[in-house]
Amino acid sequence: MATIVEFSDLKNMLELNNSSFDDYPDLERIADDVHASLENYCGRLLDVLTKATETGFISDKFINLRTLPVSDITSVMVDDIAVTNYKINKWGIELTSLKRDQQYSIVLKGGFKTIPEDIYRAELSQIVYE
Repeated sequence: MATIVEFSDLKNMLELNNSSFDDYPDLERIADDVHASLENYCGRLLDVLTKATETGFISDKFINLRTLPVSDITSVMVDDIAVTNYKINKWGIELTSLKRDQQYSIVLKGGFKTIPEDIYRAELSQIVYE
């Protein structure tokens, strides 16, 4: 289950009788779909602190990450070679030296310490609407 919304909040707003998403499989699917749509629209993961691996191909010295904000980088690999010359910025990392079209893999810890209230409310409202 991917949604950040607590079932108890949905239960109150929708006046549901049962006690979990397991009792409402369609609601769970809708909640997951809304969460995925919000993440896609924002271009980032909307989760609490989590360990993640992000991969792709270098096209610029800035690599925008989806797991934000970044709290710790475990490793940065470019074409299977460890890289230590990078800077963490607001949107991901900046490589200080690079060659385009190389493959990267970044292992990191990132995400919100607590989900911001406006993001939580937006996801909750959209689930209820749908």
